[in-house]
Amino acid sequence: REIATIDTFSAEKGTENIRILSPFANVSTPYKVTIDGIQKWHAVCGIEALGVWVFFPGKVVQVDTYCRDCGEVMLLKLRDGQVIEQSPDRIVAHLGIPVARWFDDLVYA
Repeated sequence: REIATIDTFSAEKGTENIRILSPFANVSTPYKVTIDGIQKWHAVCGIEALGVWVFFPGKVVQVDTYCRDCGEVMLLKLRDGQVIEQSPDRIVAHLGIPVARWFDDLVYA
């Protein structure tokens, strides 16, 4: 219950089941995270996916997703905070709602 005071934490309503604890999501999201060839994580969002590498120093963190507008497949590989591969060559983040409203429903922000 103490962890519930963290701004980037969300539990299933009426339960103690963790939905998100940024940058990780405990539910399926479009941001699949793979470490050492094992995909068992999801990032909360594209921005949060950029921070996953912090938990895996020296490892290659791969994030697979797709563009919500056109469906183009997107890939990002990071190691120790450095982008080592990306596709397409240019990736732009789009925020679907104003940042001031993120905490209205953090899981879907």
